[in-house]
Amino acid sequence: MRNAKIVFGFELRSILNKKSFTIVTVVISVIIIVATFIPKLSSLFSNDSKTQYAGTAEELEKSEFENTGYLIESGDYSDFRLIDNFTQEFYDYAELEKEILNGKLNFGVVFKGINSFEVISNGIDMSKVSAFIESELLDYNRTGFFKKHDINMELKDEVYGIEINSTQTDLKRNSSGNFIFAILYAALMYTLIILYGSTVSSSVAREKDNRTMEILIANTSSDSLIIGKTLAAGLAGIIQTVIFILSFVIGLIINYTELSEKLGTLSLDIGTASIAVTAFYAVSGYLLYLFIFAALGALVSKIEDVNYAITPAMIFIILSYSMAQIGLFSPENVIFKISSYFPFTSMLTMPVRYLMVKVGVLELMFSAVIMVLSIVFVSFLAIKIYRLGSLNYGNRMKFFEAIRMVKKGEVD
Repeated sequence: MRNAKIVFGFELRSILNKKSFTIVTVVISVIIIVATFIPKLSSLFSNDSKTQYAGTAEELEKSEFENTGYLIESGDYSDFRLIDNFTQEFYDYAELEKEILNGKLNFGVVFKGINSFEVISNGIDMSKVSAFIESELLDYNRTGFFKKHDINMELKDEVYGIEINSTQTDLKRNSSGNFIFAILYAALMYTLIILYGSTVSSSVAREKDNRTMEILIANTSSDSLIIGKTLAAGLAGIIQTVIFILSFVIGLIINYTELSEKLGTLSLDIGTASIAVTAFYAVSGYLLYLFIFAALGALVSKIEDVNYAITPAMIFIILSYSMAQIGLFSPENVIFKISSYFPFTSMLTMPVRYLMVKVGVLELMFSAVIMVLSIVFVSFLAIKIYRLGSLNYGNRMKFFEAIRMVKKGEVD
């Protein structure tokens, strides 16, 4: 254990002190923070720097109707107070359109009847303005109806002031916002495993290639080497991931208002249980694959053969990510459910499934037990293969051949 701790410390410092680690961490962190500014930047650089109506329909004020025009084609709008907010009245559609195209007016409105209107703009999103005018016109029609039939006007406010609040509860599926969280988790874990799995296998192969492993084996056990290397790479990846998450949180805090407006329709259903499940499968699946990559790296004697050696692990990672993508859009898929119990895919599929639909406690426990037992077995097998590989400096050994030798007890 002491030797494993020494190897762990040495390998961790080696990874963290690399310029590539620092550069990649800083660059990606900056990209993440900048990405959170996209909603704010998009509003600042709207077409022709014209007014971007970002408020709700009720918040539109008279000042926001400056440099605007209107045209009444049909209907009686003598008591319609919104007309007074416009800058100019037009009597010809073509003339109104011309003024808008020339940039003299921000937008124009054509009232085609008491129940119909058209908003004309030149590259500006007018959805909020249109909603505001529609609301005002609807109120104008209601008021006219009440006056026409000699109905007490106080009743209008009482009747139309009634609000209905509703919520939606799906006993089988979780909130829609979890979909985004699940996508981010799957993409992050996929990238993390490939990046640091390749780092571990390349490190082991490089030591064999330059004969450094001979010196290391002479001074410490192969068990300490593989455990130390694997845990060091794993912790380095976790540190980098935490930095990325903190970068996102910082950007989220800075741009909370803009992001909340864009994602306001999404609701998250992520509690302590969801975080615990996600963290468990992230760490356990991460370690599982790192041990596999370390063992596969030990099967080769030349660094250029690493890409061929890690092919089995890459296939399972791609399969796992593919299953997770299926689950995002079809969480009740039978194949997706089965994959949430298979250890080489469950590290992605079970958290995605748990975030998307309701998963029973027994199902979750069954999958977790399989994962823990798989880690124990794979780590034991990886140590044996690593020990076997440390003694082999000939041609690249095949993965299943190495397993056969371990099974026959040809490795102490």
